[in-house]
Amino acid sequence: MMAYILLFFAISAAFISGCGSGGRGYSSLQTGGPFTPSMNISNNTGDSEGPLMAFDGTGLVYATWEDKTSGQSEIYFTRSYSSNNGRISFVQPYSIHKINSSSEESPRMSVDRYDRIHLSWLHNIPSLNSKELIYSHSLDGGVSFSYPVTLSNIDTSMVTYTMMAMDRFANLLFAWIEDKTLYTSSSIDGGQSFSKMTAVTQKGSPARPYATADKNGVFYLVWEDEEMNDIYLARSYDSGLTFSQPRNISVNSGSSETPWIGVHGTDAYALWVDSTMGNRDIYIQRVSENNKPTINISQAFPGVSEGPLAGFDGTGNINVVWEDDSSGNSEVIYAKSSDKGASFSGFHNLSNTGTPSIKPQINVSGGVIRVTWVEDVSPSNKELYLVTSQDSGLTFTPPINISETAGISEDAVMGVAPSGKTLWLWVEGSGNREIYYRKEE
Repeated sequence: MMAYILLFFAISAAFISGCGSGGRGYSSLQTGGPFTPSMNISNNTGDSEGPLMAFDGTGLVYATWEDKTSGQSEIYFTRSYSSNNGRISFVQPYSIHKINSSSEESPRMSVDRYDRIHLSWLHNIPSLNSKELIYSHSLDGGVSFSYPVTLSNIDTSMVTYTMMAMDRFANLLFAWIEDKTLYTSSSIDGGQSFSKMTAVTQKGSPARPYATADKNGVFYLVWEDEEMNDIYLARSYDSGLTFSQPRNISVNSGSSETPWIGVHGTDAYALWVDSTMGNRDIYIQRVSENNKPTINISQAFPGVSEGPLAGFDGTGNINVVWEDDSSGNSEVIYAKSSDKGASFSGFHNLSNTGTPSIKPQINVSGGVIRVTWVEDVSPSNKELYLVTSQDSGLTFTPPINISETAGISEDAVMGVAPSGKTLWLWVEGSGNREIYYRKEE
């Protein structure tokens, strides 16, 4: 039997549309702030999309994305350096792996404790009508990368839904879908060698795998089964070499999809979207222990909720954000749990605008909660906005426009560098789109 938390059903549509920081609505979105100027770091003649960002221990910024300058999709990479005026700049981007008549897409990137850069992506093989998962690494800060190796089967199948995870000991885990099967492969030597690809499941229709590792190196892997309409979980206690028997953690009458998982210490929490109550709601479960109740975080919101993400502070508070259209317009909603996901409170409408606010991201670092989203101002103008809280989510600043352009800003990623400063990458423009960078001063 599924357990639900009793939320305050007195929360009304008025709350949903007007519960900004301190319960105030925002009459307008603000611009400006203590940020460096926006910088075009792709700056080429082809379309660029899907940026990712990572940092090494010294604070160097690494960026990768898909680029079509050559006429076909390739994986481009760049890294930061300090210019003569003390500002951050980036080296000329270059293609990681280029083969005539083929294309590369869907990059994944991570940097380990030894400052090794790990990259994976999908490689299209036209002669086989297939896409394969391949991997490369850099031991010199992105100056050069190893020759790519293939992790998936080299056959006529199409690999989809790839992901990369890493534990704090620098062990790597890769997961992907191939022939309706969820496969994994791992490396315990910094990408020098990989375990044989292993099927975690060979039934149903798995999709959208997501993984993370707790402080002891236990990997948690979740995915959606599009045939069974449920969320499944498996664990690995041996650095990703083997996984436990998959367990259905949603177990309900509705459709469950788009899982995400995060950890704090040894506590692991799965989030997903569920339609059991008749509309799309945000569900959470502490999965590091069996038989924990599933909680409907958005139960008091009558609209469609989706896109949940969470961040954890130093005391273990769970800070969750998602999209909700209960007001008739998509807004970014925030809630917090201080009891390991047993209950949630402190609901805020962080965007509270008259235009759609979509794709929220959250980062909790140094006691500061940062939430970024894309504001769909008009069909020809999308902007990237930010709010912050320095009091554990009690209050938030008014939204600040990070992108500040007249065009379309989207596909944003946010990160916090070792210095504690926030950085953003996003896609700017239409047609020949570029990758832009900005940093908090």
